[in-house]
Amino acid sequence: MPIFKAKVSIGGKTTEVSLAAENREDAERQLKRRGRIVSLKREGFFDLNPGLTPYERFVFLVKLATMVGAKVSMGRALELMGETFTGNIRRVARQMSDKVNNGVNFIQAMESEAKSFPGSIVALVKAGFSAGNASMALREAAEFEQLMQSIRKGSMKDIWTGFGYFAAAAGLTAATMLYFGPMVTGNPMFAKAGVKTDWMEQIGWIFLWLNVGILAIMVFLAFFGTIGRLANPARADWLISKIPFYCDLILAKNNYVTFYKLALLVTAGVRIEESLELVGRDIPRGALRADFDRSLEYIRKGKQWPLGMETLDATDRASLMASSDREDIARTFKLMAEQFRDLYIARIQTLGPMINMLAALFMSLASALMFGLTILPMLQLSTKI
Repeated sequence: MPIFKAKVSIGGKTTEVSLAAENREDAERQLKRRGRIVSLKREGFFDLNPGLTPYERFVFLVKLATMVGAKVSMGRALELMGETFTGNIRRVARQMSDKVNNGVNFIQAMESEAKSFPGSIVALVKAGFSAGNASMALREAAEFEQLMQSIRKGSMKDIWTGFGYFAAAAGLTAATMLYFGPMVTGNPMFAKAGVKTDWMEQIGWIFLWLNVGILAIMVFLAFFGTIGRLANPARADWLISKIPFYCDLILAKNNYVTFYKLALLVTAGVRIEESLELVGRDIPRGALRADFDRSLEYIRKGKQWPLGMETLDATDRASLMASSDREDIARTFKLMAEQFRDLYIARIQTLGPMINMLAALFMSLASALMFGLTILPMLQLSTKI
């Protein structure tokens, strides 16, 4: 969507405004609600400015939550942030305040700033707004952002480091088997001296294929859990749910957001059927969304709706079925959300060190193999000369 820069006179004071609009006429229509247009020009078809960093997003949400909790209107709160802060926070706050003051819903304004607010953050805020507590929703979203960043800061770095070491070990082994090893042992003087490396070469080829195989599995699982799910999300999620440990890495974060939203809505007094319908609309295509559709169908047919949650394990379904009233159901939803959150944290914090340890072992073995096919034959040759 094109970005327009304008100067608008409001009460005799000229203010610079940046907004996204379908075309110039749409931009003029939005600006005329604010005041007299002094100048208007289009900056480009796309917004090339960077989004908020995780730290900036946390500050943005916390400050906004504080002002909204103090009964400052959303439009005014955004204006104050645009006047107080600098950099990305000022730019995003001003863009959102322009939209909100021109009648755009706050959630829609957040969604239009997709570079600054990931879908999980928008989903949490949206659920809190639906439950009637905007300030708490913004603060919970900020805490969620901080929690996710604290997990990723160390664990994701470990995971990528481990993956890099695996790739390096495979590359070193391939170079040893295909180039460095033959370059040394292929010399006729080694054969004349009776230096034998056949057993080391056999081990090297086995190790190389094992390393490449593990690397291929890692790449496949990463692809299958992201882009691969887009082809057939429901079937892919079903398969993922059958793989221990891996399913928690791929599905638990989305499950946490989903059931947390349900807990907020039910606590606010929204009926179970309506809560399932509202939350189900925002769930990406996949097995969990199919569960929500199935549960809604069960409710309308008078069946026990927890039976429709087929991706949940039997203990979670039993907990939902044992809940006797709205408070129990809301509490169960919250406990389930916290369970998925804790599982995600535990898995991602375990995966990084585990991959690093295994990668370090493979790198050590690759180095030992290179020594065995290059340096060791030279040492053997020197003893026989």
